[in-house]
Amino acid sequence: YARFAEEDRRWRAEHAREYTIAEIRARGDGSRTPRQAMQDRVFTLVQRGDRAGAIAELDRWVNAHATDADALLWLARMLNEAGRTEASLRRYRQLMALQGAR
Repeated sequence: YARFAEEDRRWRAEHAREYTIAEIRARGDGSRTPRQAMQDRVFTLVQRGDRAGAIAELDRWVNAHATDADALLWLARMLNEAGRTEASLRRYRQLMALQGAR
């Protein structure tokens, strides 16, 4: 994982940039969807080193949006990284059940 994180950091440093307000307005009204807002909050919490807060945010989202497979996966991974193996396994099983239902 660390290797990919470092590659991602390098790519972002070289290619990513913040959009201007004018660019956002040109793409639409500039408002974020509830899911995008959740992702922003999780990203900010992780950047601050508040993994517990990020997990809580993802947990709230997944409890309200049980079919969001990506969010379930993010939550399972974060729980695993935090050493919460049992909780992580529950979320992985939930994800596998969801994918089996498709």
